[in-house]
Amino acid sequence: MALAIATTLALAPTLQAQAGSAAVQAACTAPVWAEGNTYTAGTQVTYQGHTYRALQTHTAYPGAGWTPSTTPALWTDLGTCTGGGGPTTPPPTTPAGTPGVPGNLQVTATTNTSFSLAWNASTGTVTGYRVYEGTTVRATVTGTTATVSGLTAGSTHTYTVKAYNTVGESAASNSVTATTTGGTTTPSGFAAAPYLYQWGDPPNPQTIQSATGIRWFTLAFVLSGGGCTPPGTATAR
Repeated sequence: MALAIATTLALAPTLQAQAGSAAVQAACTAPVWAEGNTYTAGTQVTYQGHTYRALQTHTAYPGAGWTPSTTPALWTDLGTCTGGGGPTTPPPTTPAGTPGVPGNLQVTATTNTSFSLAWNASTGTVTGYRVYEGTTVRATVTGTTATVSGLTAGSTHTYTVKAYNTVGESAASNSVTATTTGGTTTPSGFAAAPYLYQWGDPPNPQTIQSATGIRWFTLAFVLSGGGCTPPGTATAR
């Protein structure tokens, strides 16, 4: 009996250590963090073998480098776990000193030929901002608003904004898509020329014109009134 008690006491520290190790190595159960997702405050994710909880709602813009392990203002570390993965895209290569990503890009006004845009200022030293449509720069400004003009009425466009300074250019902001006003217009002259049958009891063209505004007609299947003379004509103009 004494030997059994002594053996149990000797094993106790080992069993406690194993239990502690198992707790540390519990599997990561939260979804793996990924760029491009929007996370609400309180959301839990796993990243590089740790579980993190979002402190505030935000979007992990691609290229911004806002990983849970490097942004304590956005995430709090809840401890280690087994698994958890890593970044789903290669780490950003933005040089140190590059401005932060502009936020909350939005369209503030729309006309037949232009868009007005506004966004939140970037962090860091900023020389100016470039408005992109795809890879083409549409405007370069020093403030946080811009107008893109010279567009076609009824056309659709998508824009992003990047901040820049002497070091380099930030990652792109969120994108916005909008359509200019205007577009297709009714052609002048005659826009409709319905068929007008000239047999039986056809309606009077002037009556149709007064009721509908239609001023042009297409004479359909005109029949001869004898010889080369049709029985009637449409005279509305």
